Amino acid sequence: MTWHRILLVPVVGGIVVGTFHSVLGVLDVILEFQKDYLGGQNRSHWLAGLKPVIKAIQAAVTLGTGCSLGPEGPSVDIGKAFGNGYSNLMNNTRERRIALVAAGAAAGIATGMIFL
Repeated sequence: MTWHRILLVPVVGGIVVGTFHSVLGVLDVILEFQKDYLGGQNRSHWLAGLKPVIKAIQAAVTLGTGCSLGPEGPSVDIGKAFGNGYSNLMNNTRERRIALVAAGAAAGIATGMIFL
């Protein structure tokens, strides 16, 4: 019975993460549709803010089910997702978006270094 749990836990984690990845793809399509066809501006700012939360859940499920992302992988991914989400919420320029994503990734690396 132990080998069933050893096999089942990572598979279920992969299915959950894959489902969340599909949800992120649908959110991207919705945001692009609204941007392109509904006045050129993204009207659902709360959808853009939902993406970092989903990415954080993905990282937590991946690590919780035994998969490895490296020591700083999840924190960097969460940091850059929050930087990108805040940039989408504030409708920033491309340069400011790059700066916010870089700052979020740097914050993730810094948090990884604290725990070493």
